[in-house]
Amino acid sequence: MKQTLITYTTKPERSDENARLIQDVFDELRQTAASGLHYFVLRAENGRFFHFIQVPDGATPFAQSEAFAAFQQDIKERLLAPAQRIDVALLGSYGMVEAER
Repeated sequence: MKQTLITYTTKPERSDENARLIQDVFDELRQTAASGLHYFVLRAENGRFFHFIQVPDGATPFAQSEAFAAFQQDIKERLLAPAQRIDVALLGSYGMVEAER
């Protein structure tokens, strides 16, 4: 399993738009039931977003996603600085994601 944390801060006037685009991704995921994907997003008051993604090695769950493509389309214009992508190791989880075995 590959686990990644992505964090960034949006421009204040673009935070609600960013949240709406993320919700569109989740709406599409519920319709397509992407297999093996565990994904959640947190939003802090200051326009900071945290995406946690867990997928089987080599999986590309967003490759065919129209909603994710729309989210990515002008992401650089919504952000104050480039997003940080960090590969992480899941130490534990309760009810959130599937732990590695």
